[in-house]
Amino acid sequence: MKLKQTLIFQVLDDKTVIVPMGEAAEALHGVLRVNATGAAIIRGLADGLDEEAVAAKIMEDFDGVDRERAENAVRKTVEKLRAAGLVID
Repeated sequence: MKLKQTLIFQVLDDKTVIVPMGEAAEALHGVLRVNATGAAIIRGLADGLDEEAVAAKIMEDFDGVDRERAENAVRKTVEKLRAAGLVID
């Protein structure tokens, strides 16, 4: 699984806006707004990390997040990205 590599990240206040470009824009007409955890997950996936490595990075970067919570957050985010057509399997 990997993300379509044409995503632009922009931080606005406490949210990150993700703008799809090129092929990704064809799948999703609009933008995604995510919190810091969602942005970290999507950035990790965009950088080529697998889901397990992204969960480990979330545990490292965010205080008080255990493995189960990190893995659930990654799984839910990937499900949303798949539904939006931003994932290549």
